[in-house]
Amino acid sequence: MEDEKRKNSFYMKQQLLRLRTLIAVMMCALMGLTFAACSDDDDDPSGGNIEGRWVCSETSDTAEGTYAFQVGETIKFNSGNIAIVSWIGDGDEEYKWELKGNSLYLMEEEDVNDDHYVGTIAINGNEMTYTYKYRNWRSDLFTWEDTKTFTSKFKRP
Repeated sequence: MEDEKRKNSFYMKQQLLRLRTLIAVMMCALMGLTFAACSDDDDDPSGGNIEGRWVCSETSDTAEGTYAFQVGETIKFNSGNIAIVSWIGDGDEEYKWELKGNSLYLMEEEDVNDDHYVGTIAINGNEMTYTYKYRNWRSDLFTWEDTKTFTSKFKRP
């Protein structure tokens, strides 16, 4: 009788050990799936790397005095999130840039409350399309003044 109790006790301990092992393996597999599912897929959904020099090759508004980029003007996106915009007739101006998904922000200063360009980009090889508005901060009215929507196409030289 005592031998039978020992066998049952040993059998129960073996079953419990197997169950613990199975639970541990399942938890490891679940954790592995969780980390894989949380990978950052939004690094560059625009289709390419924005860093480097881009030359405006086409624009939706060619009227002088608008906030649209004009053909021949350039943007150089540096790795430190500083962009140098070379305006025709006005020289170079430094902007802080930020890319969130396919949303591109070009800010005249480091504060988002300063005047800035905001829009979306699509990069296809050496071509970039930027659809944007210029947001002008009206400090006298404490409000934003948005321009109409512009679309400019850029190419890498």
